[in-house]
Amino acid sequence: MHQNVTLKLDKGLLREAKAHAAHEGKSLSGLMVEALRFLLKKGCGYEKAHRRALTMLNKGWALGGVTAANRAGLHERTGR
Repeated sequence: MHQNVTLKLDKGLLREAKAHAAHEGKSLSGLMVEALRFLLKKGCGYEKAHRRALTMLNKGWALGGVTAANRAGLHERTGR
């Protein structure tokens, strides 16, 4: 199902968009649909990557390190 929308565009931008659409062999509506789909798809990818990164940060990584000393032990050793 399609629905018409009204946009206010700068005349220069509209002229460039029409020329670009014609160069691509598309209508202005087709060009706008393609651009919106691209932006929405790109946004969804960002959200997924952001959630994945936060999950990894919260989980942490086992890097194989060991705690060599604790704070109290270091202070005792240096005589403070």
